[in-house]
Amino acid sequence: MMLNITLPARPKESGIVEEYYRKKAMPRRSVMIDSENCKGCGLCIAHCTMQVLEEGPVRNSMGYKAAIVANQNCTGCGDCFYICPEPDAIRVVEPARRPSNVSI
Repeated sequence: MMLNITLPARPKESGIVEEYYRKKAMPRRSVMIDSENCKGCGLCIAHCTMQVLEEGPVRNSMGYKAAIVANQNCTGCGDCFYICPEPDAIRVVEPARRPSNVSI
């Protein structure tokens, strides 16, 4: 039985978020999607505030088209992580940080 659930899209807040990071010049968190654990339900795509997720072009080993991060505007808010019903399909990752005692 296939459920067809349509959820309302969240409001786009990209202008506010982008301006904040631009002013702070801070590295942002992002998400990583494990295509083998993704079942292609689309909940993460529907709930992505920044609209950076989309259905991937290739099917995984289970026959599902996994979600992919389509551009670099991800803020790492975690909405997709919290809405995803599949454990380990989505991870929020912190940016790599330089040790404070290293100069460039």
